Amino acid sequence: ARDPSRARGATGFEGRGMEMTPAQKLLLNATTAILTITGAVFAWMKYFMKTDDPFAVANHPWQPHMLHVHVVAAPVAVFVIGAIWAAHVRPKHEAGIRSRRKTGLAALWMIAPMVLSGYLMQVLTNERLVEAMKVTHWVSSTLFVIGLLVHQLLRKNGNGAVKPVSTADEREVW
Repeated sequence: ARDPSRARGATGFEGRGMEMTPAQKLLLNATTAILTITGAVFAWMKYFMKTDDPFAVANHPWQPHMLHVHVVAAPVAVFVIGAIWAAHVRPKHEAGIRSRRKTGLAALWMIAPMVLSGYLMQVLTNERLVEAMKVTHWVSSTLFVIGLLVHQLLRKNGNGAVKPVSTADEREVW
């Protein structure tokens, strides 16, 4: 295995070059928050609210806006995840660094079904396939957000046991 202290991230800096930059953290967390909020609000409006107007195409006036923001923010999030893959995930994997790998991979494995199902919902015409993509999108998105939160909020102590991060400085989430 390679010496992790000599590993180089996509930034080209020794050692800490594999850590996410503050800008990457901000963009990942901001796009994830925007997508989580708009997705949850849109789903609530579409599936749990009912309008009295029999001619309405939406259950709430903000419903189409939630979907628009969600669909516009998603490609930004995919771009950010790609940048983080190049600068953080791949270099740490190649260097053999195992710290929080399981939680990172748990979130990472949800990205493909989340992105593909989100795209396919927009273009499929078969109702059964659209319904399957909705369920896939909801489940994979929920698991991605949970995995990302666990990955960011847990650290390992000196003996390898997982412990919660106690301060915002240690978390470095934002």
